[in-house]
Amino acid sequence: MRQFDIRNNPKEVIEAARRGDPVAFECLYKSFFAPIYRYVFLRVKDPVHAEHITQDVFIRIWNAVHTLDEKKSSPLALFYTVARNLVIDHWRKNRNEVVFGKEDILLQTPTTEATPLESAEKRELTETLYKYVND
Repeated sequence: MRQFDIRNNPKEVIEAARRGDPVAFECLYKSFFAPIYRYVFLRVKDPVHAEHITQDVFIRIWNAVHTLDEKKSSPLALFYTVARNLVIDHWRKNRNEVVFGKEDILLQTPTTEATPLESAEKRELTETLYKYVND
């Protein structure tokens, strides 16, 4: 069984995946799963939805792998594009879903003139609240 290393020869991995080599696609999966999952998770803020969307990204790429062209763009760019589109679809389907994230806490904090010490304490409290809410 042939082993692939995307860091040394990405064009070879892409070409083998285009020909339907499952080992080459596995190499793509192992190389790109973590960054794609992080990208999705930061946008949906739910590990279950993030896993499902990431899985769908790889399924869509597998179904369209024969259309990959290593000369036009990097494969990672294609993975991010598919992920972005699936995240957009997710939010279209779940318009009424409320997600509580760090940005939301910061937006809800009243804006008053504060000393640098008060600002630092407020920032520390916000980060602590964010940590406990999302754990």
